[in-house]
Amino acid sequence: MTGRLASGPARTGSERRRVSGCAVLVGLAIAVAALPKAPAAEPPAYRLGTGDQVRVRVYDRPDLSGEFRVRAPGVLSLPIVGEIEVAGLPLAKVERAIQDRLGGEREGQMAWVSVDVLAHRPFYILGGVRSPGRYAYEPGLTVVQAIALAGGTGASDDDFLVQVETSRALEKVRTLRQSLGVAIARRARLRAEADGATEIVLPAEVGQYLDPQRLAATGTHEQGLMTERRSALEAEVASLEKSKGVFEEEIRAHRQQIGLENTQLRLVREEQDELRGVADRRLVPKTQILALERLATQIEANKRELEAFIARARQRMDEVDTNLLRLRNGRRIEILAGLKQAEDEIAVVRASLEETEAFLADARVAIPAPAPASGAASGTRPLIVRATGDGSTRIEVDALTPVEPGDVVMVPSRRSTAPFDGLLNGLPAR
Repeated sequence: MTGRLASGPARTGSERRRVSGCAVLVGLAIAVAALPKAPAAEPPAYRLGTGDQVRVRVYDRPDLSGEFRVRAPGVLSLPIVGEIEVAGLPLAKVERAIQDRLGGEREGQMAWVSVDVLAHRPFYILGGVRSPGRYAYEPGLTVVQAIALAGGTGASDDDFLVQVETSRALEKVRTLRQSLGVAIARRARLRAEADGATEIVLPAEVGQYLDPQRLAATGTHEQGLMTERRSALEAEVASLEKSKGVFEEEIRAHRQQIGLENTQLRLVREEQDELRGVADRRLVPKTQILALERLATQIEANKRELEAFIARARQRMDEVDTNLLRLRNGRRIEILAGLKQAEDEIAVVRASLEETEAFLADARVAIPAPAPASGAASGTRPLIVRATGDGSTRIEVDALTPVEPGDVVMVPSRRSTAPFDGLLNGLPAR
């Protein structure tokens, strides 16, 4: 890189050294941060090796329990049990091996044994770092953290000042690209919901910002979210429609009952008319006429009560229709608001991305494209030399590749990789 970024007022020598010390940890990512990321995988079971310190506990046998170190060539020496070859064995097999040795000591019962790692064997880092050598291993250590422990890559203070700014900008570009791709996918889902579609068609533009694995995961997430939201809305609508159907059925039943009441009232009125003609000649008791009057009055009251039931049911149906309208309009408003928010987010992120990419273009920094699905390597990369059961193997790595105890991390020099050529001859690659 030939250009220099503006960094404010000139710094003194001590200030420059302090900036350099901080910049080491940030700038070291330049060599590896742009490399494609391998998909996450379940870590394999830890296997013991020379230099590991373990705690062995045997139930009810303190004389056999204690802390021990795995000695060359990969053996564990325990009281009474003797030496056990443990190199390359996972902890579960080591526990079984000790149990097999002690199996006959407890009247035919298998002894309870546990083995825990207290301190891992060290790892080594060589090549283009400030302080190559042997370092204590901590679980979860990655390549970029190992380089940081070794003081970072060997570069000048001026280089580090540039690396600090460009590494931040590169990380910002990666984050903005992912945010932009996710926002565009979310907008596509909201548009599909607004159109009543059942499937999302992601724009091809999304693939420019997300790697294939993230693209597939985002598409699956948005499709699942849309399906879930549609199912929830349909369930609420179905519940309201069902309640509306119940009210309609009640109205029909009440109308049928009113019809019966009208028939009965007509018959009562006809009987009353017949009895009045006879009553004038004093041939029918007056009490019988009064009974018919009471029956007619009761029928009229029943009809009014049934009509009141129908009115209340109609009112409830109107409420259901209002709730259905409110539910659908609420979902529509929610979708439109989400679309507006997604559009605003896309505009802001796109503007920030263009600004950051312009800054990097001015600094003549190549912006890495999303990692290909195959995870193919590009350029000179750090390597890990790892011991295996039948020798050693070399592994091309990226910034987040886990380092294992006993690994040799080889960081190529910025000028040449020649120091590693002789060491790597004959080692299988993977």
